[in-house]
Amino acid sequence: MQSIWTVPGRDGVEVQNSFLNVTVLGEIWETHAELEHLGDGTYGTVKKAKLGSKLFAVKLFKRTDEHINLTGAGAEIALSHVMSHPAIVKFEGAYVSPVDHSIHMKLEYMDAGCLRDLLSFERPSLLQSARVIRDVLSGLDYLHWIGVVHRDIKPENVLVSRAGAIKIEYGWPMGYGAKVDIWAVGIMAFEMVTGDVPYADYTATQAMQAMCTQGRPQVDMSPLFSGILDRMLVANPVKRGTARSVLYVSINLSSPCPTSALNTS
Repeated sequence: MQSIWTVPGRDGVEVQNSFLNVTVLGEIWETHAELEHLGDGTYGTVKKAKLGSKLFAVKLFKRTDEHINLTGAGAEIALSHVMSHPAIVKFEGAYVSPVDHSIHMKLEYMDAGCLRDLLSFERPSLLQSARVIRDVLSGLDYLHWIGVVHRDIKPENVLVSRAGAIKIEYGWPMGYGAKVDIWAVGIMAFEMVTGDVPYADYTATQAMQAMCTQGRPQVDMSPLFSGILDRMLVANPVKRGTARSVLYVSINLSSPCPTSALNTS
């Protein structure tokens, strides 16, 4: 089906340094059955939906005019349209409702939910934690390579399938340094291994100050995993590892994640 998002360029999209100027050129609608509310984000509500026999995650945005601001729905859809990576949630299309002019963004449905769901069910093993870190860093390495920073890596935004796939959504054109993502992965990795974020009994400001002045809390873990954390949780972003450099180390520690670990039923 024809996409409603198009400007001149490859596959209907022109990629620029600041990314895309998105204009709605038409209104196309697909009827799908909404099955379940999955969550709410900054710019929309996400629901589980079924079209034919296939399940999707559908993000609903409210459209206020014909030109979608790049800080909202247009940015998400434009970026998703040009991204393709095994660790990035697949973009399946976008449609405008002729009824209420809401924008519906159709995404790959990850049927085991998010990493936060799994952490509330069971703490992952060291190998499973390394697998998550490996796949998240793989996705981030791709995003950073094309000039995009995620800016919101956390267990709630890491999606999982029962088949064992681990994926993140796209990010935003770089306005922050890419190293903010590496720090966030380090915090998430620490929580996966220890069961809590560093300095969990501190306020957010106190915890950041402690991380910058004292370093991360020292806990018992394998030297290799500890070394991975030490590459990510460096207060000076210049000295902090890149997604690619930490990815190379994490590959040595990771192994396939058993699907039994993803079964929360």
